[in-house]
Amino acid sequence: MTRLERLPQVAKVMKEYNIHILGLSETRWNGFGETQCDFGYSLLYSGKEEDATREYCVGLLLSRSAKSSLLSWKPVSERIICARFSTRVRKVTVIQCYAPTNSASTDVKSQFYEQLGHTLKGIKKQDIVILMGDINAKMGNDNVDREYYMGQYGATGTINENGELFGDHGLVIGGTLFKHKECHKVTWISPDGKTKNQIDHVAISKTWRSSLLDVRNKRGADIDSDHHLVVAEVRLKIAVPHRKPDKAARKFNIRKLEDSNCREKFSLSLKNSFELLKEIEDEQMDETWDRIRGAYNKAAKEVLGYTNTKQEPWMSAELWAAIEKRQLLNTQILGSPSDAMLRREYSSMRLVIRKLARRDQRNAIDELADRAKLAAKR
Repeated sequence: MTRLERLPQVAKVMKEYNIHILGLSETRWNGFGETQCDFGYSLLYSGKEEDATREYCVGLLLSRSAKSSLLSWKPVSERIICARFSTRVRKVTVIQCYAPTNSASTDVKSQFYEQLGHTLKGIKKQDIVILMGDINAKMGNDNVDREYYMGQYGATGTINENGELFGDHGLVIGGTLFKHKECHKVTWISPDGKTKNQIDHVAISKTWRSSLLDVRNKRGADIDSDHHLVVAEVRLKIAVPHRKPDKAARKFNIRKLEDSNCREKFSLSLKNSFELLKEIEDEQMDETWDRIRGAYNKAAKEVLGYTNTKQEPWMSAELWAAIEKRQLLNTQILGSPSDAMLRREYSSMRLVIRKLARRDQRNAIDELADRAKLAAKR
């Protein structure tokens, strides 16, 4: 489950794992629409009405290539959103869901699965269907009489009512098809670290079962949630416009020159380089320029270093240090899941990160407003 204030962290993880389409559940944003996010990603979201209580809401976070291949999308409800993409094989319809819990009332569950069935029926028959999300459905590892929609490698346990309802939609459940360790099947862990379930799923049309190469969780992904990131590898190529890729040159971190000590080190490094240049005579102008440029690049590389491409300009160093610390705590929790002290420290670090993110966003907005006001006066 992902709140919208955590999108910068989620986008960072999406970039690290090379994910093109990322489904989000329980973002708690009302209304529906499309918005631009950090790192050039686009968010499609579908929630409750504007004046309703903030709960549920689903979304799809798209990379640049996925956004360029997007044909259409539809906000079905606060629990279902679907989008249609163009690929080199054929059209693909992706459905992101957030199903009611197994303890929800029969009416609520019936309404959701009726709506889901209606959505699936409305998809063109020739499309490849990929359904994913927080389904709250335990499938278990017993696939007797269920071979047509699940494999024999589900997480340990027995199927629940939501699992029975989810299996009856003509799709194959990917998390049960591939042989993995138990820790790579579990997608949700209770706050006390004792209860572990496989309730987040990725399913695909039966006809295209062979296109699904793997489905497993990524426990190391720092998504600030009690759910693990579930990644599916699909053998389909997204159709993007043909254009020459721009060579992204690495940029030196010139903001370090604002520090007087760093400026002094940079000047000293340049001075030493130019002392060597004085000893060279009878050079052509091009050769001299190459040596001067090399001296500047060498000094910048040694003293300034490169900018962090995973960091947006509005994010402070303090915020990213806190995110890295939380990622370290997450790794330690994976090694000791029952350590209550680590979990408390992780929870407190989450609160710190939220406060820092809100502060940095406010500062960035204020700075932009001041620049706009100054520009208007000029």
